[in-house]
Formats: sequence, structure tokens, C-alpha cells
Amino acid sequence: MAVNLHFPGTGKVGALMRVHDWSSSVLGDPSGWPVSLRSTVRLTLNSKFPMFVAWGPALGFLYNDAYAEILGNKHPLALGARFQDIWQEIWPDISPIIDSALQGHSSYYEDLPLVVERAGLPENAWFTFSYSRCMMMKVSSPECFVRLLRPPGPSGQSCANSSSTWPTSSIP
Repeated sequence: MAVNLHFPGTGKVGALMRVHDWSSSVLGDPSGWPVSLRSTVRLTLNSKFPMFVAWGPALGFLYNDAYAEILGNKHPLALGARFQDIWQEIWPDISPIIDSALQGHSSYYEDLPLVVERAGLPENAWFTFSYSRCMMMKVSSPECFVRLLRPPGPSGQSCANSSSTWPTSSIP
């Protein structure tokens, strides 16, 4: 069996990426992706930590299995879609953070409250995350950033950067 260099591993999102119709994606065919994007995607897919990559002028969205749980019912349609279209309900809140990351300024937020829609209804969630511009082989891409997430704190408060992020009403 041949190894797929673009989407390695045994995870569900990697498997979806291998069969995804990329012709309708803002990212285009993976055979034309630069080495830096392919490397970043491999890193993301092989991580057990919730991560995503937003790439190119349209910020095409790629993520791993742990982040798919954060997306809720936005997954799998979010695969290869524009970041702004996926998280349109919070775009006014996060776009300044994204713009800053794309200018090379990393960020870190703890328990940032946002109202998101992951199950068809608005829900309050608290997100702890970091945005950083992609840096590969000493070359910086101004059109890419990676989000790293952390699990919920000891208080049990919901954190969006966890594979177990839930609305506050679901916390026991």
C-alpha cells in the first residue's frame, strides 16, 4: 500500500482529506500545495492536540481529529472551506486576532468568551488558544497561521481549545 505523503496517519480527518474533492476548495489540489503547507498539515494531523491551519489569502481551513470535535456539526463541511465562512458568528471578535497573527504577532488568550454555533444553536463557550504565523524552513508565510489549543482547566470550565469543549450548560 502506498503512503500518502499529504495526509498521513490513521485518523478520521486524514482519511477524509484523502478522499475529499479539493476542486471546490479555496486551497486547490494538494499536489500543488507548497512543501511548507504539506509539512504543517502532517504536523497537525499527527497531533493528538486540537489544531488547525488557515492557509492562503482566503484562509483555507485544515484541522485534525481533536479539532473536529470542537467544530461540532460544522465538521466535515469545514474541511478546505474559508475560515471566515466556518466561524462567521464570531468573525468580528476573532478577525483582529487573526490579522495580528498574519502580521507576525503571536497571541495567547485564556478563557476568551465567545458565542458559537456548533450544534445549530448559539452557545456560550470559553476559548483558550494561541495563534501564530507559520514558520517553516526559516521562511515565514504571511498567509498561514496555526491554532494551538489546551484542555479544560481544573475548574472544569469549558475551553474551546479542547477536544472536549462543550457549552456551559453541559458541564456537570
